[in-house]
Amino acid sequence: YFRVSVIDSSYLIPGGVYKVTLTDSNGNIIYEESGLSIEEYNRKFEFDRDEYNLVDGESYTFKVTINADYGNDTTDFETINSSRTIKFGTDIYLGTIALSYNGANSINMIFTNSYQLSEIDKISYTITNDVTGFVLNATKAFNVRFDSTTNAYYYTIDIDDENFDPKLLYTITVNFYVGNELVENVELAYCSSC
Repeated sequence: YFRVSVIDSSYLIPGGVYKVTLTDSNGNIIYEESGLSIEEYNRKFEFDRDEYNLVDGESYTFKVTINADYGNDTTDFETINSSRTIKFGTDIYLGTIALSYNGANSINMIFTNSYQLSEIDKISYTITNDVTGFVLNATKAFNVRFDSTTNAYYYTIDIDDENFDPKLLYTITVNFYVGNELVENVELAYCSSC
């Protein structure tokens, strides 16, 4: 599924509407809907395998299209597209990852616009600070939890080291595994008060 929020704080989108399309790898339109209100945040678009004849391993592109009236003349719009291509049924997508200090020497990894996270079995991570020489390595089960109020997934990194100072800048390198196969790798910067 895909979630869409269009925020128009400058009031540039005529009528406050947008369009979404789902196309196959040949550009054939599988689903299209226009006139969607930007006032509905975090709208979920779900596509059933049977209803839309989706095939595992095939690439599909989900596109959000808006018209922007930068000149405020109501006739000359600039079309803006944002799209994401996935392989149906096979990809793990981490989405956007934010970090927040959770107190008691733990950091929340917050995943938004992600999917298939339940396929990940374990993670390994390295937390470093080049100034102090702090290094922490760990491998843990990936027990992610979903929060329906924020529509985000959370994973807590416990830092069992008294030398960890959350006010310093750290680099966190995380490897995500399905079984013993590395499927994703990210490097994140973290500081609770930088």
